Amino acid sequence: MPERIDQPTQPHDPTRDLLAAVLEALDIPAPATVGGAAAHDRLLVDRVRHAKVALQDALEGNPLGIEWVTQYLRAQLAEHPPTGYVTTGQAHTALAAGKTWSEAVTPTTTASQPMSEPASPIQIHAERIITLAADRLAGHPYPTHCMSDGLLEDAVRTAQGAVLDEVRPRAAQPLVRAAVHAMLLPVSGTISEYAARLREMAVSG
Repeated sequence: MPERIDQPTQPHDPTRDLLAAVLEALDIPAPATVGGAAAHDRLLVDRVRHAKVALQDALEGNPLGIEWVTQYLRAQLAEHPPTGYVTTGQAHTALAAGKTWSEAVTPTTTASQPMSEPASPIQIHAERIITLAADRLAGHPYPTHCMSDGLLEDAVRTAQGAVLDEVRPRAAQPLVRAAVHAMLLPVSGTISEYAARLREMAVSG
């Protein structure tokens, strides 16, 4: 019987632990919608700030030692977890479970209680605007060009002009605009690819 050879134990490396914590600070899930981007960006800014402080402490030789710096950084990250927005992974999981797009990208009240109310008039108007915006993008003369924020804003603005006048009461119009913004997908791919994803999202909603 061959003799078992024990693998050498990796020595503890405090610097490696700190770098792993810094990576954890920066590597947070992407938002599923444009509306979630603001919460994602605010959270990332906070986490980057704590990571920067930790790196500065380590480089300047914090008297408490690099291990303490790492522990402090992890404690700060625990106070700023990647919550408050729907991630792409969460949205895809919800879609796979049979949720509509609107349900999939709606933040939950608790981890076990999704906000699954029937579609409101505001949501219906928002989905119609998104469908019209997708149609406008699909008719772009250069569909293989890269999608841009400017093209999206123009398409949404035109679609809102066709729908918002029908919204009653008029005081609800800002709510419809906000609902559209919250449901929009992050800009990526070509114009035609983005238009197809928008249309699919609106139909599934």
